[in-house]
Amino acid sequence: MTDFTEDEQRALAALVEMIIPASTEFGVPSAADPEIFVEILSDAERHRARFSDALAALETLAREAHDAAFADLSTEDRNGVADSFRETRSGDAGLIAAVTAQCYYRDER
Repeated sequence: MTDFTEDEQRALAALVEMIIPASTEFGVPSAADPEIFVEILSDAERHRARFSDALAALETLAREAHDAAFADLSTEDRNGVADSFRETRSGDAGLIAAVTAQCYYRDER
């Protein structure tokens, strides 16, 4: 169970999909795979306030640039917003990437 809102979960899922995308070549899922994503949400709960603040900043960047939620943007627009997010919130971007990688590589697939 998570306390993250549906909008926060959608934004985070879109972001972790970018951090570790699926690979058909290697037959591995993305970090947004439901089994992996539940682990990411669980670990993120330890940093709940920071994750929520970071996701709110990500959404603000998306809405200011494209008048849409981050999860609803095209791949190209998401990439631009994610680049801005990394530039303006590098510590938060690093934390999200670290939690994502830790949870992803714990998966035995």
